[in-house]
Amino acid sequence: AAVVVQLRESDRYDPGYEVQLDEAGSFLFHAVLVGTYRLAVVAPGIDFAPRVIDLGPARDLDLGVIDVAAGGATGGRVLGRVTFADKPDGPHGGVVLETQSGAVALSLPDGVFRIDLGPGDQGIRFSYPGYETQLVGTGEVPAGEIFTLDADVVLEPAPCALQGRVTLRT
Repeated sequence: AAVVVQLRESDRYDPGYEVQLDEAGSFLFHAVLVGTYRLAVVAPGIDFAPRVIDLGPARDLDLGVIDVAAGGATGGRVLGRVTFADKPDGPHGGVVLETQSGAVALSLPDGVFRIDLGPGDQGIRFSYPGYETQLVGTGEVPAGEIFTLDADVVLEPAPCALQGRVTLRT
């Protein structure tokens, strides 16, 4: 079966862009709009945690070699929901989840997430601009197992500074 590389906008499930690998295992997306995407490698028997890719204006990006694992070579999967303390009714999408092994995922608009842990991973880091980063321990989840967090992960607003200068006109 063909190996497909997908780019999905950070808050969408369906791929915005999709290409098949060539014979050398390479891929190239043309005319990708500026934005934040999740890159996924999809094929039967392949386990790959999507990576977050941030594309700026007029910026070409070479991701180099992307290693993928045959099925079963990863740890377990963690499911849950993340919310913002100051916005209990949402939206809660776009929160970045990261593990020690480099797996990255984004929460959906309703805050629901899933992330596959690598061998030895025992926690997930949650981050979003303007909010305190939070580390949540999961313990090691065995390959093929699914662990659902008992409670929502709640991100608190981060204090910030504001400065300026006022001049008085006469």
